[in-house]
Amino acid sequence: MTRTVACKVRCREADANAYGPFGNVGICQRPTTGDCALAGNCCGERVGTQTQTRSCQANNGCNAASLTRIVACPVRCFGSGNADANAYGPFQSQGICQRPSTGDCSLAGNCCGDRVGTQVETRSCQAANGCSAGSLTRTVTCPVTCADADANAYGPYSNQGICQRPSTGTCALAGNCCGERVGTQVQTRACKANNGCSAESLTRNVVCPVRCTGAGDADANAYGPYASQGICERPSTGTCALAGNCCGERVGTQVQTRSCKAANGCSAESLTRTLVCPVTCADSDANAYGPYASQGICRRPSTGNCALAGNCCGERVGSQTQVRSCKAANGCSASSLTRVLVCPVTCADADANAYGLYENQGICQRPSSGACSQAGSCCGERVGSQTQTRSCQAANGCSAASLTRILTCPVTCADADANAYGLYENQGICQRPTSGACSQAGSCCGERVGSQTQTRSCQANNGCTAASLTRILTCPVTCADADANAFGPYENQGICQRPASGDCALAGNCCGERVGTQTQTRACNANNGCTAASLTRTVTCPVTCAEADANAFGAYGKAGECKRPTTGNCALAGNCCGENVGTELHVRGCNAANGCSAASLQRIFACPIRCDEADANAYTPFERSGNCERPSTGECSEEETCCSQPKGTMKYTRSCQAVNGCAAHALERHFTCNLRCGYVHPCLRFPNPCENGGTCVRDGESHTCSCAGGWSGHHCELRITTTTQAATTTTEAEPVPPAQDHP
Repeated sequence: MTRTVACKVRCREADANAYGPFGNVGICQRPTTGDCALAGNCCGERVGTQTQTRSCQANNGCNAASLTRIVACPVRCFGSGNADANAYGPFQSQGICQRPSTGDCSLAGNCCGDRVGTQVETRSCQAANGCSAGSLTRTVTCPVTCADADANAYGPYSNQGICQRPSTGTCALAGNCCGERVGTQVQTRACKANNGCSAESLTRNVVCPVRCTGAGDADANAYGPYASQGICERPSTGTCALAGNCCGERVGTQVQTRSCKAANGCSAESLTRTLVCPVTCADSDANAYGPYASQGICRRPSTGNCALAGNCCGERVGSQTQVRSCKAANGCSASSLTRVLVCPVTCADADANAYGLYENQGICQRPSSGACSQAGSCCGERVGSQTQTRSCQAANGCSAASLTRILTCPVTCADADANAYGLYENQGICQRPTSGACSQAGSCCGERVGSQTQTRSCQANNGCTAASLTRILTCPVTCADADANAFGPYENQGICQRPASGDCALAGNCCGERVGTQTQTRACNANNGCTAASLTRTVTCPVTCAEADANAFGAYGKAGECKRPTTGNCALAGNCCGENVGTELHVRGCNAANGCSAASLQRIFACPIRCDEADANAYTPFERSGNCERPSTGECSEEETCCSQPKGTMKYTRSCQAVNGCAAHALERHFTCNLRCGYVHPCLRFPNPCENGGTCVRDGESHTCSCAGGWSGHHCELRITTTTQAATTTTEAEPVPPAQDHP
C-alpha cells in the first residue's frame, strides 16, 4: 500500500542537481562610499563586491533570486579584472626634466642626455567616486635635456677681445682675407645656476670674419699713414679726358702709399691704394655758358617716404631740371649744359591725379565718451564718426594719412551695438499672474500665462543703458518651480492598504513590496490659495505586514516534534543532543476577510534536539562484539591477576539505520566485566568458533556446533549443495574458505 503525504522541502537535497556552478559576471566592483570607493585605494583588500550567476538545470525552472548572488572580493587595481581600468586619464609631464640637486650632474652643462633627471607626471581622475591623491602623481627618471634644464642657467655669451687672425698661412698677413670667416673669437658667459655650472660650459671659441678696418680691426696697428704720390690725374679716356670737362667732378685718380709695421708682414696690395679725386678745371671756362632756366614743375623724389602722394607738401625734397646755352667757340660737354636742383614740392600740382573717390569703411561708430558712448543710447542722432578711405592711383604710391578721413554720422544702434551684449538669461523662475484662476498654486501648469524676467550682460567698452539690459517675456508656468513654497509637506492618512484583489490581497503576502496604496494630504501655504486637487494624492507604498495584517491571524501552535538538520555534523544521530540546532513546525489560523497566504500560516522555529525522541528508530539493539579485556596498565594488566573481579571492559556495538547516518560514538559502548583467569571455554569467547550463524553448544571442556540451515561441518564451515540428476538426488558438502580471525 502506498500513500503520498505533505513534507517539508529540503532545498539542499531537492535541488542538488538543479543548478550549474556559480560564475563571475563582470569584475570586482569597488564600494560606492568610503575611502575604498576612491580609485587607487585598498588594492588587494577584500572590500569589493562580485556579482555571480549560475544556470538553471531544473526541469520545472528555478527561482530568479536563486540564480544570482553577490560575494565579497579583493579589489584589483591592475591587470585583468582591473576595477580602475577607466579611472584615470593618461599620465602627462609637469614641467621639464629636473637635474639632481647634488653631485656632478647637478651642475649646468653636465650629463646632457644622461638618464639621471626626475620628471613629475600627473593624470586626471575620471572615476565617479574620485581617486586617491597618491594615485594621481608619480615621479619618473628621465634624460636631462640641457636646452630645457639649463634654459636660465647662463648669461649671454660676450666677446673677449677682437677676432684674431690665424697665426700661419696667407691669412696671417695684415691686409689679407679681409671679411673672410677664418679668424677665431673667444666668448664667455656668466653662471646663474643655483648648483653652479661646469667650467667648460662657460667658454667657447667661435669662427669669425677677420676685420681689416673699423672697430675690432685686426690690422689696427699694422700700417703707417697713407701719403699722396703726385697730383690728381684725369682719366686717360672718355669725355673727362678732355680739358674743360668734368670740372670739380670726382673722376680723377690719386695714388697713395703707406709703410708696413705688422710682425707677420703685410700683403703688397695692402700698402698701395688709388683714390677718386675732384678734377680742378682751368678758369678759361668762366664765360662759356648762358644763365640756367627751369624746365617743367618741381617733381617728387622717385623713392622714399616723400615719393608718396600727399606727403612732404612744401618741403624742399623735390627736384627741378634747369638748362643753359653754350657760348664757347669749341662747344661744351652735354652734361655741363643741364643741372637738377632741390625744390619745394607743391602737392596741388604734384598729386593732381593721384587718388580715387572716398568710400565708407565699416559702420558709424559711437563716441568713445559721454552719454552717447553707451550701447542703446542716442540711436539715430548725428554724434557718431564714420571712417572713409580712397584708393591710391599714384605710380609711386600715397601716404597712409592722405587715404583716410573721419566724418560725423548718425548712430545706427543695430549696427553700432551688434556685439555690445551677451545673451539674454532668465532671472528667477516663471512667475504666476497675481490675479485670476491661474494665480492659484497647482493651476494652469504648463500654460503660457506666466511672466519671465530676462537680463543680459553688457560687453561694450563704454557701458550700456540700464533699459537695454532687461526685458520681460510671457512664459509657460512650471508648477514645480512656481509652487515650490506653496504647500506644506505631504503627510500619510492611515496605513498602507493592501490591494483589494489578486495574490497581494492575501494576508502575509507581498510584505515590503510596493503594491499597496497610501492616501496623503498637504496644507496650502500660497497667498492666492491652492486648487483642491493639488492638496491630495494617492501613492503606491510598500505593504507593512505588521500593520496591514494586525488582526489577520490566530496564535501559533506547535505541530510536530523537533527535527535534526538534514546536513552537517548535527544531522548524524547521536550528535548535538540538547543543542538548539533543530527545527520545529508551528501553525496558526487565518482571520482575514480576503484570506491568508499559505506561507504566512506556518513558521519554523529553532529547538533543542532531544536525542531520545529524534533518534528513536536510528539504531539496532547493542550486541556483544568483543571479549572481556584487561586494562592496559595497572595491577590487573598482567594475566592471571584480579580473577573474577569487575576490572575488565567488554565492547558492544550496534548498526545505524538513520537516513542521514549516525555519529561514530553512538554506535559503540563499553561495559565493565569480570576478568576470567585460566581456561575459558570456547563458547564463552567472542567470536564463538561456530561459523555462518551456528550455535556453540558446551560439551564439557569441549563443544559442538549446531549449524544453521544449509551449513554443516564441525564449525559449520561447509555449505550444503543439492544436485538433481534424473530421479536421483545427491547431497554434498562443499567446503568454504575459513572465516577470518577476529581481533
